[in-house]
Amino acid sequence: MTKPNSQSAVKYQRAELYAGPLPHPDTLAKFEQILPGAADRILKQAEAQTQHRIEIEKKVVSADITKSYLGLVFGFILGLSGIGSGVFLATLGFNVFGPLLSGGSLITLVAVFIYGTRSRKQEREKRFDKLSK
Repeated sequence: MTKPNSQSAVKYQRAELYAGPLPHPDTLAKFEQILPGAADRILKQAEAQTQHRIEIEKKVVSADITKSYLGLVFGFILGLSGIGSGVFLATLGFNVFGPLLSGGSLITLVAVFIYGTRSRKQEREKRFDKLSK
């Protein structure tokens, strides 16, 4: 008894993934072959874009710091005004409204502080979760 001829086929497939601000080195070399100096222009463009992004991030961080300080200053002024007004009203004889205004101002400041602290903590946790994935 003879065995029939059997044929087998092997399929080979290769995939390559490249991600980044620059083209794949092979693609960059092809650009250079087609147009001499193109690779250098592409690299300079990527460097300029990176520098631009760094400058924008610096401005955003600086603006956030300024906003934070201004928030503290104005919060202090408003809190001091509310508490001072309550004390002033109490000295004028408004024994109910004075302490209510002072207490309400103090409670509002504490609540805003706690809310802001929790919000910043949640934002940091979200950023950390995104970075760790």
